[in-house]
Amino acid sequence: ITPYCFDYGSKSLESSHTSSAVLGALKELLRTRWKNNRVMWLGDEIDFPEEENSSELLNDFLKQREGWKEPGAIEDMVYETYKNVSCLFEGTGPIVVEDVERYLEYQDEINEYGIDINDPYKDMFCKDIHYAPYILNHSKKLYYAVKDIIVVNQGTEEWEYTDPLPLLMSYGEKLGKGEWLGDVIGVSNVEPSDYKIINEVSINW
Repeated sequence: ITPYCFDYGSKSLESSHTSSAVLGALKELLRTRWKNNRVMWLGDEIDFPEEENSSELLNDFLKQREGWKEPGAIEDMVYETYKNVSCLFEGTGPIVVEDVERYLEYQDEINEYGIDINDPYKDMFCKDIHYAPYILNHSKKLYYAVKDIIVVNQGTEEWEYTDPLPLLMSYGEKLGKGEWLGDVIGVSNVEPSDYKIINEVSINW
């Protein structure tokens, strides 16, 4: 999914407020079709890692690059390899329709939504976003409550109304590798009893 389709800016913090439609869509996917999958919040300004590192997910990207047809930024491979499922959600219509109409007219761009040209809008705009109150890290057995979590920048400045999920899952030039990068992330409507709660996330922005 991409913030662009929801008419959001492309910076991590522009999608990090607690009422973000982008995060609402992500949480719906984590609750359903992306359940128990590893997720990365990927910056489009960064190139592939050059060697193996501690993140299994980034190492998977290294392996994909080896078989990819040409060198380039991660963004290029993502758009050619993966389907953009932002189009599943209500609220993305104006931008997605414009993209689809342009593709149907010229068909010289990547078919990023994986459309069937005979039925281009099939199954689009059919999902609602989901604002789960609890975010779970199944890999580390941690969780936080969205309404209570405190995000501290540079160890001093507290940010209000910020959901740190994109910052925790990030891989980008500004934030580097997030603490939860490559972990299995989930959502819940009830507070888990067997996970440890975290109340604060510190970042260096």
